[in-house]
Amino acid sequence: MKIKIIVPLATDEYNAGVKEEVDTVKAPDCTISIENLKKGPQSIEGRYDEFMAGPDIVKIACKAQDQGFDGIVIDCFGEPLVPVVRELVDIPVIGGFAGALMAASMICQKFSIINVLDRVVAMNRTLVRDYGMAENIASMPVIGMPVNRLKEKKKLTERLVAVSLEAIETHGAQAIVLGCTGMLDVARGVARILKEKGKPAPVIDPTTTAVTMLQSLIRNGLSQSRLTYFKSEEQKAL
Repeated sequence: MKIKIIVPLATDEYNAGVKEEVDTVKAPDCTISIENLKKGPQSIEGRYDEFMAGPDIVKIACKAQDQGFDGIVIDCFGEPLVPVVRELVDIPVIGGFAGALMAASMICQKFSIINVLDRVVAMNRTLVRDYGMAENIASMPVIGMPVNRLKEKKKLTERLVAVSLEAIETHGAQAIVLGCTGMLDVARGVARILKEKGKPAPVIDPTTTAVTMLQSLIRNGLSQSRLTYFKSEEQKAL
């Protein structure tokens, strides 16, 4: 099994962290290759960032299929270009959002999505609506940290714990979804602290759940329906 992870940024500074995370859930027979954009944004915190990442995402995804990869993860919670790439390739494609929310819905009734900044909340609400998950959302708070500061693990963990406790105690969240794939290597620590504080809510990492879900799709021989994502002829021009 070969999986291509597209980190949709024109920087490789997150690659090592992504590799460490996915290695915790990667099956023994699975090979994972991580690739960045040659041209695009340094972070995705808005719709324009998603637009700028689009051309290289498409190129890398189509090349991955030609190279024999079995599936693609577009490693961003906002799932930029996921529907478009599904029209272009026959192998399964998943982003950071769907896997995390599907996992949350299987283990609780209400969960909160912890966002980085106010500006991404509306974008994520659109995804919540599109996936029919609005009734499952307890709250969508923010930690007030841009993507380029998420490597400050101590501060990130402190902010996630504080916001998660409020989501649980005030809004009735029963699980926490980390709303950015840049929140690496903190899910287990946050869950441990919440449990120590008497609030044992599962904390869901979007990167690991995406890789896990994709491996399941590949093993079951499943990919996007051509009755939903009609095959695009545009691939011939790439």
